[in-house]
Amino acid sequence: MEFDLFFFWRRLLGLSVAIYCLITTADRLRGYWRLLHGEERHWGYARRYLVIQLLRMKPREVAWELAQILFLLSVVAALIWGHRFVPGGG
Repeated sequence: MEFDLFFFWRRLLGLSVAIYCLITTADRLRGYWRLLHGEERHWGYARRYLVIQLLRMKPREVAWELAQILFLLSVVAALIWGHRFVPGGG
């Protein structure tokens, strides 16, 4: 078995970026949670504004955005899958 340094580096870099994104997202969510559940008066206004904005969202618009995301993910998956048929593509 031959050790491929580039393959190892690529996997290590991908894992590092994924862990960083997970930690950053969790930290931001925790910060927003603490901020919106504060006792200050102006954050009460912010909470009400967010609730009103959430209630004004239309399910059809959300479904359309999710459909676009799923379509683009399927295109990326098809490109990754089709890459195996390119000579020298792995």
